[in-house]
Amino acid sequence: MAQREPSLILLVDDDLVHRSLIRSILEEVVAERPYVLADAEDGGEALDLLDRLLPRHGRILMLTDQSMPGRTGLETIREARRRHPTAEVHYVLWSSVRPERLRCDPPEGPDEVAEKPIGLEAFMHLVAGFVERWETVQTPQAAHG
Repeated sequence: MAQREPSLILLVDDDLVHRSLIRSILEEVVAERPYVLADAEDGGEALDLLDRLLPRHGRILMLTDQSMPGRTGLETIREARRRHPTAEVHYVLWSSVRPERLRCDPPEGPDEVAEKPIGLEAFMHLVAGFVERWETVQTPQAAHG
């Protein structure tokens, strides 16, 4: 069995400035950790990347904006879950719409919903929480491997 590459964080946002800012924050959160960052400007590109990269990465965290042209963040998540129902992909959706109006529990919707604007500290805490959970799960396996 081929060894998989490090876990992937996939950022999806149609706003280039916002995407660049979040990517720089993510680089700080995962500094010196074995994570790969990728980004997409819309849901279609995100789904293509997910299809292509999922076989190479053990775990993926997809962070997506809700309001994008073409396919919304929620529609992107639903389609990704449909295409890859057993994959270890975690989905975070952020939106300026109140989270309770968007919340759609897994297996169909996001694992987390964050309301925009999300503060820097809250965002870093959210991503770090996923990263730490992954590392906790990987540690016992690495000890026996």
